[in-house]
This record gives sequence, C-alpha cells and structure tokens, in this order.
Amino acid sequence: MKKIIRTILCTLLLLLSVQSISAAGEHVIFDDYSGFLSKSQYDFLNDDLAQVEKNYDVGIYFVFDQSIEDTESGISRYASNFISSHSNASNNVVLVVGNTKYKIEASGDCRSDILSNETVIWDQFYKQASGSSSDAFYDGIVSYYQNVLKLINNASNTNTTTVDNSSLVHDLSGLMSSSEVEKLNSKLQNIKNRYGFDTVILTTDTYNGKSMRDYCDDFYDYNGFGNDGLLLMLNMKDRGYYFSTKGKAIEYFSDYGTEKIFDKMVDDINSGNYYDAFDTYADEVEQYIKNGNAGNIIDVDNQDVKKQSFGFNNVIISAVIAALATLITNLVLQGQLKSVRKERYATNYVVGNSFRLIGSSDMFVNRRVSRVRRPRNDDSSRGGGSRPGGTHVHTSSSGSFHGGHGGHF
Repeated sequence: MKKIIRTILCTLLLLLSVQSISAAGEHVIFDDYSGFLSKSQYDFLNDDLAQVEKNYDVGIYFVFDQSIEDTESGISRYASNFISSHSNASNNVVLVVGNTKYKIEASGDCRSDILSNETVIWDQFYKQASGSSSDAFYDGIVSYYQNVLKLINNASNTNTTTVDNSSLVHDLSGLMSSSEVEKLNSKLQNIKNRYGFDTVILTTDTYNGKSMRDYCDDFYDYNGFGNDGLLLMLNMKDRGYYFSTKGKAIEYFSDYGTEKIFDKMVDDINSGNYYDAFDTYADEVEQYIKNGNAGNIIDVDNQDVKKQSFGFNNVIISAVIAALATLITNLVLQGQLKSVRKERYATNYVVGNSFRLIGSSDMFVNRRVSRVRRPRNDDSSRGGGSRPGGTHVHTSSSGSFHGGHGGHF
C-alpha cells in the first residue's frame, strides 16, 4: 500500500514540476540557463522554436533540470509526462537532460522515426554541446532541434519544386530567352567558382501552397544548393520578390543590403527588361561578396559599397610609375642648373645685413587625433540580440538557418 501511495505521489510531483517549470510556454526550459546560455541566446532559441511550431506544426522542446530523479525510470517518466502535457502540434519531441541521464520522447506520426534515431540525435547534440567554445551549449541545442526538424520534414516534403542544381538560373515563368538564361548561368557559375557562393535566380508563378519565405528556403535546401549562397525569387503573378540567404550569405547580405540590390533592379523589372535586372543582381552579389570578404558588411550603419578592385599588383605598378616620374623630373632639373656650382663654405651663401626680425607670434598649426571604435551595448552573436539593421534569422523546414527579406513591388 505504501509503495502504491509513494508511486502516486512521485507521479503527481513530476506532473507539478512539468507544469511549473514550463508555465510560460517556453520551448527551451532550464532550472537555470545563466551558466550555459546568454539571455539573447535563450530568447532567440525560444522565439525560433515558437516559429517552427507555428510554421511547420512541429513542437520541439529541450529540458535541462538537474533536480529530476537521476534514474532511467525517473527521467523516462518525466519525459513521458512532459510530452503528454505538451502535445500541441501534430508532431512533438522533447529531449530531457538530467544530472547524468537523458531521454528523448515523442508523439504523433514522427514518434517511431524519432525513437529509432534517439542515439543519433543525442550524439549530434552532445558533440556540439561538449565543445570548448563559449557558444557550445547553444550550438548543441540548435543542432538537436534542427536535426529533429530535418528528420521529420525531409521524408514528407513532397510539394517542393525539383530542379537540376547544376544550373543556377531557373526561369520557371519563362521571362527570358534561352540564350539570356545561358549567359546569366555562365556569369553565376564564375561567381561560384571564384567565391564558393551559389547565387541562384528563380522565377515562378506559384508557391505550391507555401508562404513566399518557405517556398524560397525549401527550393534552395531541397534542391541541394551549397552551404553558402543566396536565392532571389521573382513572381510577376503577384509581383513578389524574396531573397533567401544561407551560410556566409546571412552575414554578407543584410536585409538593408538586399533591399538596396533590389532597388537597383526594379526599374528594369517594371520595364520588362528581366535579363538586365538579373545581370545587375549578379554584379551586385559579386561586389557584396568582395566587400564581405574584406570585412565591409553593407548595412544601415555602413552604406558605402566600396569597390574592392585596387589589388596588390596595381599598387606595385603605381609605385614604379611614381618612382620613374620622380627620377625623370630630377634629371631634367639638374640639367638646367649648368651655371650653378657648389661653394666650399656656408658663409658664402649668406647676404650680409639681410635678416631683420620685426615681430613674432605663436601659431597652432596642426593636431593629431586618434580614433578607436567604441564598443556597442548591442553587439551580439548569432544567437539573438537586437541592433539596427542586420538579418532576421530563422530555421527552415529542412532544419537550416536562413536569412531572408522580401516584399511586393
């Protein structure tokens, strides 16, 4: 009898702890996150997972609480009770980490796939979370939920347009001639070969029932384009455009930057000169990549798209030309001084009684000012934080980070 009462009490305590620890509806739940995550990282993870649940109907949770009963049965009960009380989406997954034990539990159609890959999911999390970086635990949680999302969605993602990713131009709306597509593709392939960025052009008349953002992210991801790159989609049917960025392109192409690129294209688009518009896009992308590689990210607080074309060879050539010009000038001047000869003593150059001081004053003629960058209170890493400009980052259905910006014209 006592054993039954004790079991009932333990179950009630576990249910109460699940309800109290997640009262605010967070997806990432700690007894105390401060030793593992910054506030901005913690907020970003919860915001991103809330969007994942809203956009893809997948609820993914992470719980770290060292007060959970540290036994296989104890942590399994906690995970089971947690998932039963958090089945808000069609598919739900939780990773519960205690003092020395862990457990992954799931509900919905994904349950068998998740549980059969429990060890793989844990290993991917632990590999990242146990690293030496200060962001290791944050990276581990990201790795966990993005891999879960990828596992759930890759098998069921049937409404993505499939294309040959050996081409970077996909004119599904037929806005350009075949020769124009070929010329653009050649230009974009050269950018890929030089900088390792996949620069994709897509025209379409449909989003296959998805949002504009999801359609572009999924088109890029599920067609196997590179880890670093961006896609520009143009839909003349609803006059929409969207930039989807991935990898280094998230940093190099801010929301402000992509908006400025589109501003340079829109007149040609409105005039039906689609090839010229996309040719401008290709040129701008290459310039932004050069600027990004030089550490000159274009954003609201740095709007100067400097040309990074004056290379080392040009510096050497300029220096040689300047030296030759100086030498020739000196030789010419020396040739004109045939009547001049050196005097043996300095006094021979002095004209007697020629210097008279009639007044004096002190004059401030120069000042040297050193400037250093003042640290900003809003400087932050990838894991959240807010500052003017930047790129709004989100997780796509394939479990990848993307930046993105778009609208209508």
